[in-house]
Amino acid sequence: MPELSTEPKPVGYLRTQQIEELKEDKRYLEGQLKDPNIQERGDVMKALRRLDHQVATQTAPILSPEGRDVAEKERKELEAVIKDNLLSHEEMRKNPAGAVGRFNRGENSTRIKNAILRWKDVQKMLHPGDPDPDLCNVERLRSSTSHLGMHDAQIPGTDYHFAPPTDAWKQRWDETFGDATPQEILKRQENVELRLKAITQRLDAAEALGSEPAAGSGQEAPRRRGRRAKSGLGLAGSKS
Repeated sequence: MPELSTEPKPVGYLRTQQIEELKEDKRYLEGQLKDPNIQERGDVMKALRRLDHQVATQTAPILSPEGRDVAEKERKELEAVIKDNLLSHEEMRKNPAGAVGRFNRGENSTRIKNAILRWKDVQKMLHPGDPDPDLCNVERLRSSTSHLGMHDAQIPGTDYHFAPPTDAWKQRWDETFGDATPQEILKRQENVELRLKAITQRLDAAEALGSEPAAGSGQEAPRRRGRRAKSGLGLAGSKS
């Protein structure tokens, strides 16, 4: 069993899927050796020896209870170091000022790269046979909280800010929508959109027939009524 240490010593243990693929390759090569007409027997035997060596040296060891305790402690220590040196998801996407330097000093440095590789090995030792494709995905450790200013980000993106459910917020909601539920508000919105669609169709028909009233006739033009109706989407007094 290799010595576990807080000092990263990555080995590059194989994932469960990789081990299964190598075993399948081994079965294929062994089948080739049974072929009486094989001409490259020496090459096949060399490939088998290389495959056996890879499986033997890169399969995560089975840990004893004491070894699991040591590995679990190392996992926590490695994750703490790695998390402190990873940019957040937002910083990676938007590239604010200082992000490149922090990236190079952190996760792109040899020290953190080795820590990440060692963390992957420890994960495989602690979870033998786990087929989870994200078991050793370091993105799981990347924070969603940013520490750099986003006001001068290269890719600004869009921020959404929702009002907190305070008493003042609830009062403004009641003043605007009364006791209507969000579902009722959406239904009202749909009704308004249907009315607007009907008005637009009538306007198009009237324009095609040249029947829109002349200016100064005292009758409000359908197009003007359509604009007025379209501007009244507050829905506070709408009836479904």
